[in-house]
Amino acid sequence: FEGDFLQALPHLVRHLPSHMLGSLLPALDNYHSHAWADTPGLLTKMLELVATASSEDAAALQRSGAVARILVPAVLDPAVYLPEVDLGDPPGDDDMPGLEVPQVVVAAASSGSVTGPPMCDCGDHPALPRLCRWAQAVWLVAHPLSADELKDSLATLAAALLVSVPHEVVAACAPDGLAPLWTYLVRRFTGLRSGSERYDPSRSSEDECWMRVAHVLALRVERHKSVEDEVVQALRKSKNPILAVPVLSEQVAGELDDRVVEALRYWRVFIVGKFPQTLD
Repeated sequence: FEGDFLQALPHLVRHLPSHMLGSLLPALDNYHSHAWADTPGLLTKMLELVATASSEDAAALQRSGAVARILVPAVLDPAVYLPEVDLGDPPGDDDMPGLEVPQVVVAAASSGSVTGPPMCDCGDHPALPRLCRWAQAVWLVAHPLSADELKDSLATLAAALLVSVPHEVVAACAPDGLAPLWTYLVRRFTGLRSGSERYDPSRSSEDECWMRVAHVLALRVERHKSVEDEVVQALRKSKNPILAVPVLSEQVAGELDDRVVEALRYWRVFIVGKFPQTLD
């Protein structure tokens, strides 16, 4: 059935309006890989569903959160390289600031210990400003919301859309480099788990969301260092910073996405390196 579903997807995407994509979400969520992300037009319609949600429409917001929770792991999959995915322009694109991207010099990205989609090393790749504008559009929906799991999902999606975009291009596209987005994610990363060292299966939904935040932030810090100081400052406010990141038992680690486990181990090493007294 999975093979038939993948073959039928292009036809479904062509004929289903964005607001009816909800019927496909369970199948996408349970598919054994993220091969569906390469379906022409699918990511565009899913992102449209997120970016057009109104803060006054609770049902639309919840639907956008469901889409974001499915999209984030797909977008962070190394097999999904967004600069080469066929993405349309975000809704209201003409009204968005920072559309012109000047020539920028992109620093070479080193391979790190956190696995994610490759960084684009071409500063003038035509898809990069479009990804920045999609990230802005998603963050515009998330920004007015109160801090909760829905906002976390939307903010993480906005950040995930930028994983392959060089920092220099983001800075050129967005007037503030999307700084409020990173500030929000840093606060959620350093505060949501504080004081609870062990992974608690009873909070699986909240924990899964937090782990995606941890993954996308680890990629950001490792590749750009642009929010490293902000993370350190936030952790410094904690009496015991190491408690911000849970210790995973072998059993729990075996049940999680390998890339998430990798990111959590990255943060344990990062915190110990910045706060060696946490081992005392």
